[in-house]
Amino acid sequence: MRKILYFTSRMKWGSLMSVKGLFSRNTLVSIILIFLIGSVPSQAFAQQADRATAASSPSTKWETVIPGEWDKIYPVSGYYVVFKNKKLGLFDSEGKLILPATYSNIVWSDTGNFLGVRSLSKETNEYVNPKGEVAFALPADKEVSSFVSGRAIVKTPIRLFDDSIPSAGVIDERGTPIIPSGKFLMLERGSDGKGKPIYFSYTLIDSGKEDEEEEQTSLKVGIIDESGRELVPPIYDRFYGEYLPEQGYPSMKSDFLFAKKNEKIGAINLKGDVVLPFAYDEIPDPRAVSADFILAEGWSYFERGVQVVTQKNKVGLIDKQGRVIIPFRFDEIKGFRKGTSAADTWYQVTSGNKKGLFTGAGEKLAEPVWDSIELLTDGRIVATKGSKIGFFDQTGKKLTDAIYDSVPSLTAALSEKVDGGLYLMKKNGKFGYVTSSFQEAVKFEYDQALPYREGKAAVKKNGKWGFLGKDGKLALPLQWQEAQPFGEGLAPVKSNEKWGYIAPSGKLILSPQWDEAEPFHNGMARVRKGKVISFIDPKGKVLFGEGTLRTQLRKIEDYPDVLYMTALDSSGIGRVLTRSETYLFNKSGKLLTGEGYTTITPFEKGIALAFNGEGAYRRGREDEGKAVPFTSNFVDEYMDYSYRLAGPFIPEPFDSENGTFYLVNEKGEQLASVPQYIGEMWFEEIHAMKSHPQAVEWFAKVSAREPFISGKTGSYGVYRLKQVTK
Repeated sequence: MRKILYFTSRMKWGSLMSVKGLFSRNTLVSIILIFLIGSVPSQAFAQQADRATAASSPSTKWETVIPGEWDKIYPVSGYYVVFKNKKLGLFDSEGKLILPATYSNIVWSDTGNFLGVRSLSKETNEYVNPKGEVAFALPADKEVSSFVSGRAIVKTPIRLFDDSIPSAGVIDERGTPIIPSGKFLMLERGSDGKGKPIYFSYTLIDSGKEDEEEEQTSLKVGIIDESGRELVPPIYDRFYGEYLPEQGYPSMKSDFLFAKKNEKIGAINLKGDVVLPFAYDEIPDPRAVSADFILAEGWSYFERGVQVVTQKNKVGLIDKQGRVIIPFRFDEIKGFRKGTSAADTWYQVTSGNKKGLFTGAGEKLAEPVWDSIELLTDGRIVATKGSKIGFFDQTGKKLTDAIYDSVPSLTAALSEKVDGGLYLMKKNGKFGYVTSSFQEAVKFEYDQALPYREGKAAVKKNGKWGFLGKDGKLALPLQWQEAQPFGEGLAPVKSNEKWGYIAPSGKLILSPQWDEAEPFHNGMARVRKGKVISFIDPKGKVLFGEGTLRTQLRKIEDYPDVLYMTALDSSGIGRVLTRSETYLFNKSGKLLTGEGYTTITPFEKGIALAFNGEGAYRRGREDEGKAVPFTSNFVDEYMDYSYRLAGPFIPEPFDSENGTFYLVNEKGEQLASVPQYIGEMWFEEIHAMKSHPQAVEWFAKVSAREPFISGKTGSYGVYRLKQVTK
């Protein structure tokens, strides 16, 4: 993927934003990050990495890509622009020097023939290639854009309080003029969509107006080819470009361009023929219609043959012939579901505050009478009307009217594969179960209910809990104070204020004796008796508890006060929280490491992110200004069912300036330290838990493949987490 950039030592935030179209999303994010990193010296970073590597698995280490000796480093499309004493240099992704840091500017090239710019005199700049040869020289007031296919725009910039008229032309990599300067005020690179370059040419045109109070000239834009031949005369106010990711600049992905003339929008081809009348007031950027419509191949107008346009303050949808597909009677139209054609692409329409649905072929799926419409991950649709919700199937056919109570956790679970194929719903304040097509399977008569697990579902009616079977009938009568789902053949039930465990037949296996109990997972269950939390096996034998962990903790802390023990997560790892640290333990009750952390994320794909430092962390919810320790009830409140979470949510850091982030494996070993800002950003991404698996997968890939920039002024360097053979 080609990226075309132009760096100067006087780069400002505004200049970055002005060329944002030249960056991929990841590149722009990377540059923003580098502006914010600056508190971890590269030498300290390397020392931390060495210590972490020495104390952990020998299969990983930090490798220096670019030594820490630079004032600033910016990652750009697989290269690194380095700054030293207000001069710029360039390295490739492997740390090979391309241009020494002796230049005031760097001119980018899609062929790799980068040019360093240095001052020969006050009037002249030299452009030097990676071999150290002078490619050409230009007057110092000229600016050269990035080279694309051996061509670059050279221009005289517009300056405040300067009456001189700017001009633009095109040169090759030897500085030879291809389109001479002087004829055009400005040029903007583009493409005709077939690989041939075009240029949007800006010219001052006499307006023909004699009134001295009105502008005598106006800026108009036309189109020329790569030789300077006029394709479209300069009679338009602006063109609406499209974008191809391999180019990163305005292009014609379609066979025509939208243009604006006399305050109206229409479309022309490269012959200047009008192909859509100038009858529209606005044409939204496709990215504003829906972020989901940004495709891998770039974005353009008339995706799937249709386009949202505005006419007389109302929004509609038209095809390439200008035929109206969705009438001009809505306040907003946005993409709702992406399809391969207009017919299976859905659009959400808004009239006032009400939402409806149309296909891109104009078929009405839902009248605009809904307060909100959301797409479930399995393709079905949930629509809200007041406090009630209704459903549509994957084809847009309405399954139910708005008859169910809105319970977000239950709605989200509709996309999950459930045990027995029955989904828990709520209707008129009562719980029941429906099939995937929303046929009622269990009457809505229960005061509380839980999803099916292992063929049974816990339900509550008239103050007592029992269990339904797969047929929707009571398999175990309503007789318990409380109940939780089955796990590994046993379910916690509460009688006479104590918890015990029953078999699927209802037979009591473990007598009621605990104040709290949770379903079995990985062959063990977490229980509490008094103030003591323990883990038991299916026979009720205590495997280990707080005492086991406290004995080990005394070797680390003088007076360990265990506030909370989590259940084991899917990796078979739990956490024990003291007043000062969080420690990891395995299913045998053994601490995985002698070092505690201020906080640590759940494991995903064998990796967790830990923080150790002086930051203050919230270990529970805020209640009247006080931090409340975790309890199983709190976990239930936070994530609905603790048996699905198996642990607390990630506390949010209040301050982490004086600490260190680490990558930790499932053995509790520190794989490597992590640059501070990257760690903070990752914690923010996964704080809500929902994005945690994706965030961890992203971080695992980044940490293994992409280098990190770390340091402070004078000591920035580039480091890579490298996998090596033991």
